[in-house]
Amino acid sequence: MNKNWNVFCEGNKKTLGRFEEGKVDYVITSPPYNIAGHRNDFYYDIGYEDGLSESEYLNVRISEFKLLEKALDPSGCICYNLGYSHLNPSLPSKLVVKVEDETEFCLVDKITWKKNTSIPFQTSKQRVSRICEQIYVFSKRPDSFETNKKVTTVNEDTGQSFYEGIDNFVEAKNNDGVETDLKATFSTELVRKLLRMYVPKEKVVYDPFMGIGTTGVACLRNGRRFLGSEVQRKYFDKAKSRIKRAENKIGNKFFEVE
Repeated sequence: MNKNWNVFCEGNKKTLGRFEEGKVDYVITSPPYNIAGHRNDFYYDIGYEDGLSESEYLNVRISEFKLLEKALDPSGCICYNLGYSHLNPSLPSKLVVKVEDETEFCLVDKITWKKNTSIPFQTSKQRVSRICEQIYVFSKRPDSFETNKKVTTVNEDTGQSFYEGIDNFVEAKNNDGVETDLKATFSTELVRKLLRMYVPKEKVVYDPFMGIGTTGVACLRNGRRFLGSEVQRKYFDKAKSRIKRAENKIGNKFFEVE
């Protein structure tokens, strides 16, 4: 890893397998949603092979969480965006239950992300348009878990600290408008807001599904270090190029931005 970032063109299990214990401070990611098979609707074309059975999909995700148990520092957390198919809307909830049952992680927070565009379902009377997704926040130490909220005032008599108010509702763009065939991407705006909520400056953020590198770009722009894994070469090359450009733009201002 150079001073600020490093990325790996490989599956996340290979990357996690060689990380030292506590190598990663925080995780911000969005795995494949397992909605292949509905490709007649272009909104579901996310560019990954993700047509597993429900049990296979859940087991793959759990195997990744178990590797993250070792790699993640106990004081950190995982911000995990997971959408769903209209044919299996309970999938994210099933994963949360399985994570809590089979790993050290507990759900400590849930952020509602309102996108700037929706999946309209205009040809169906059975469903309303879907404009929000959830970001599930997991910690290995729920009793001592802390956000990144700043102290605003301290009561002089009692010593009680009062913190800034940060809501669990985030409005942010779907993506940055980067040209790519990977349809489901984060926006740097969303990642910036998650960093502000949970991740102190200079900490290491890992994205095991890096895609075109949006999490990495947001980290460098906002004074956090970054590690990422991406198995597909074309997305990896795009990510590496974007992160390099972000680093060149900030220069020696790395720890001065928010």
